[in-house]
Amino acid sequence: MRSDETKPTRTIWRRRPRTLLIAMAAALGATLIAAPPAHADPTFKIPTTGPSGELGLLFLGSDDSRGVDGAVQFTVYENGNWEVSGGAYNSNIAGRWYRWKCDLDFHADLEYPFEIGLQTGREWVPGRKHRSTSSSGYNATIDQLFEDYWNQATADCDIVIG
Repeated sequence: MRSDETKPTRTIWRRRPRTLLIAMAAALGATLIAAPPAHADPTFKIPTTGPSGELGLLFLGSDDSRGVDGAVQFTVYENGNWEVSGGAYNSNIAGRWYRWKCDLDFHADLEYPFEIGLQTGREWVPGRKHRSTSSSGYNATIDQLFEDYWNQATADCDIVIG
């Protein structure tokens, strides 16, 4: 008979948390790998006129990621001004930070094609609530190339969580 009856029990209890932790990590890793990637719905391009009568392009789109979804309006004008405004609804219980990121592409026969990334600031959206955010500014590249390539412009807008 052993003098210390608790030693085998102590060894078993020390191994269980480590085994449980390894099993949980494997399950989480499999879930993350199997999850479909977030992708934006296609944006629609509509010619528009700005407040001063300048030619512009309005892109409308929507996206969802990690239980947060919303719609976005992305407008660029021939004078180089731009505006991104969008909203989001958080279907989760916990709040999340979000922002809209829009990439403007000029699919032109340029020797060096380019893409311009514009985004809103981060906004907190509480659980099961709606919030909206917007940003605007000026970009010299849009000002220089808009007139020549406006009909070939496309945009991709994504909601970014975190």
